[in-house]
Amino acid sequence: MTSGCALTGSSAKLKTDELKTADAIPQSKTKAETESTLQCSKILKYSQAGEYKSAVDLADKLIKDGCKCSVEVTKKIHFSRSQLNQADVYVLEAMKRKKEGKLIEAQNDLLKALKIYPKYYWAQNLLKKVECSINAQITGLKEEAHNLETNGNLDGALSLVQDAIVLSLGDNDLKLEAARLQGTMNRVLQEEKKRKQVARNQRRSIIRKGLTAAKEAEQKDDLESAAGHTIHILELSSVGEPLTPKVVEFARLLGLKLFSAGDFSKAQNLWEEALHLEPDNVKLQKYLSEVEESLDNLKKIQPTPPRLSSLSTNR
Repeated sequence: MTSGCALTGSSAKLKTDELKTADAIPQSKTKAETESTLQCSKILKYSQAGEYKSAVDLADKLIKDGCKCSVEVTKKIHFSRSQLNQADVYVLEAMKRKKEGKLIEAQNDLLKALKIYPKYYWAQNLLKKVECSINAQITGLKEEAHNLETNGNLDGALSLVQDAIVLSLGDNDLKLEAARLQGTMNRVLQEEKKRKQVARNQRRSIIRKGLTAAKEAEQKDDLESAAGHTIHILELSSVGEPLTPKVVEFARLLGLKLFSAGDFSKAQNLWEEALHLEPDNVKLQKYLSEVEESLDNLKKIQPTPPRLSSLSTNR
């Protein structure tokens, strides 16, 4: 009996140990699975928060440990990787553009990279360098613009300030500076317009008075004085001016009188000046052609001045 009881006690102890061992295996397995689930949940949170590097690093650790996550978490891992890859593409492109001197484009690429992954150290560091270069350029443009403005080149100064605005991504102070320069330019242009108008009016007044004086001299048969006044007002006249046609016509007729009086050179001078104002005037072209022929004939010392067939004092 005693022996039977002992056997029974031994068997019971063995069975208890077996049960403990059997219980320990699933408990250990359950603990590992719980830890894996927690880590997968972290990956999901990292990805949703935009902390893609943390999500990918944790995922790589779990994969190395032989753990698996749900389909949803796996998709987030793939998404996080793709986002990091895209950020890398932006940074590489920014580096290339920085070397090419395309600082604004480089800055935009880096901002895109940091929008994807705000904690991207290399993007942050490169952005600081790019912005430092941009600020140096802006400072240089502002100084050059100031020098141009000092020398009176407002248009050039405004152009440089506008370039600086682009580099600064629309700095308000620079916009105000551009507005000030534009206002100054507008005032200068208005003053210049007024000055030109005053000068134009003065010139017209001189032409009008000169034409009157030339006509008075002609009426007195003082052809030399009339020619002098006419040459002067022809030189003051310009194409498109209201008085120009009247001046040209008077010069044409006065030239005929001078030619008839034998003063071929003065007639030629009048017609040449008048032709500059009306290049398509057929009569003047013909007169000049024939007066040149007459001047050539004079060189042969003819006893009497030649008479041009097309020239007449008949008005």
